[in-house]
Amino acid sequence: MQPIQESFPEDAATAGKKRRRAREAASSDSYPVAVMCWIFGVAAFELIVGLLCAGLFERYSSLVIRLSQG
Repeated sequence: MQPIQESFPEDAATAGKKRRRAREAASSDSYPVAVMCWIFGVAAFELIVGLLCAGLFERYSSLVIRLSQG
């Protein structure tokens, strides 16, 4: 007969550290992609707002010019 070998579960702190390291490694890979998406999102928003403001300014300018002429 072979002796019974008891297997002890991993220490909870060690297991937590391993999971945290795995999570940090996974999140650090996607961090540059998230930053780039955020930058492009902000740039697109500013472009849309800028175009709307330019259109409104053009209409306002033409209205002021028409009113000042007559």
